[in-house]
Parts: sequence; C-alpha cells; structure tokens
Amino acid sequence: MSSPASEREVLAHWAQRLAARVAPDEINFAPDVLAAYLRGGAARRQLFAGPRADPGAFGVGLPLMLPYVIDALAHCYLLVKAFLGDPAVNSAIATANLVVALRQLPKAESSTVSATEAEVMAREVLSLLATDPSSATRFLDVLGKSGT
Repeated sequence: MSSPASEREVLAHWAQRLAARVAPDEINFAPDVLAAYLRGGAARRQLFAGPRADPGAFGVGLPLMLPYVIDALAHCYLLVKAFLGDPAVNSAIATANLVVALRQLPKAESSTVSATEAEVMAREVLSLLATDPSSATRFLDVLGKSGT
C-alpha cells in the first residue's frame, strides 16, 4: 500500500504536468517556478519581470509562460474546482474564465497569446486537471491559498 503523496510532491507533479502541456521548455524548472509563485512577494514578482540575464534567474533570457498559467489558475481556482466536481455543468464557465485570465498574459513580443491560443491552453489545462480531480483539487487548494 502506498502512502498518500505529500503536498510538496503533489505540487511538483502538477507543475511539471502543466508545463508539459502548455510550456514544455519550462518543465525542468516548473516545480521551482510554482514554489516561487507560492512564496509570493519578491519571488513571485521575479517570475513576471520578463527575460532575465542574471545567473540563477528563472528562464534566463526567455519570457516564461508557466507563471501566467499558474496565476490564471489561482485567480479562478474556485470555478476550476467546480468544473472538476461537475464537468458537464461547469466546463463552459470554467473554460471562459480561464481563457479571460490567460488572455491577460503580457503583450511582450514573444509572449503574445491570441484568443484562440488562450482558449486552446485553457482547454488543455482543464482537460489535464480533469484526469485526476482529487489530486488536482489538492493542487488548486494550495494555489488558491497562496493569495493573488
């Protein structure tokens, strides 16, 4: 019998799965990105600072997508949790809210996300979360408590 996954394991698992779906180039540091987001303050602000050239920065020289996906989920996590509880009733509402949140991505030249791309990302994220609702709910609860 296996023991339940720790909160840290659940978070790392979901960070990597989200990155694999929407930002594959960020998968190797996805757990660190999520941890920085959850710490808040300066650690979170650094994720949204844009391309960085200093050593040790997340995504050196690259604009990151994953922090914006995580932030979008944090802003509408209650609706996403409702979707996980009853996909038939809530999927359109959750998708619409996540699309709106994803469309708020920065308009930096290499991070521009069209309405179509935002909708595709929203559907990918929601379908991924729906593969394991119990674990996804744990992830969303932690994300929601991080404050937005």
